[in-house]
Amino acid sequence: MSGSPVLNENGEVIGVHGRSETDNDQSDPTKTVETGFNLGIPINSYLSASSSPNLPNRPTTPRPATTPTADDFIVRGVDKGNKGDNTGAIADFNSALRIDPKNARAYHNRGVARYKSRDNTGAIADYNSALRIDPNFALAYTNRGVSHYILGDKQGAKADLQQAANLARQQKNQKVYQKAVFYIKILGF
Repeated sequence: MSGSPVLNENGEVIGVHGRSETDNDQSDPTKTVETGFNLGIPINSYLSASSSPNLPNRPTTPRPATTPTADDFIVRGVDKGNKGDNTGAIADFNSALRIDPKNARAYHNRGVARYKSRDNTGAIADYNSALRIDPNFALAYTNRGVSHYILGDKQGAKADLQQAANLARQQKNQKVYQKAVFYIKILGF
């Protein structure tokens, strides 16, 4: 797209995309056809000309790299978990919690990774931590209920799933409500 950065394989800007070269269609002169040539400006040409009064000045110092946030680690952890790397996901959620020890999402997602790793006791501990921080976290109740059931605590499972359904209904969170109700039905509560 015109004006977009052109990146090399390392993600570094090496140019600015220009317009594509076109020609008239031989069979229909009212139509244009891209000829396959794209015009652009090499970044070094732009930077050397940027001291010109007609172009914006380039920064004199590079921008500092930003420090990853807890949310950055959570996003990366969720991605790793979705790809089956639960150990890597847990490590990222641990990093998120070192930055923000009161992040309910980090505890919840670490609980999910522990559940996927068949560590339901650890998962419940993480869901408990998430719920201490956010007692209205309906999905944490749902997932804790499933882990309770797997560990044989049917009363705990039923209470958590009912609480999840009630909260999700109040919050108008249809997806979590349906998940909680599904488990209530399938587990016979």
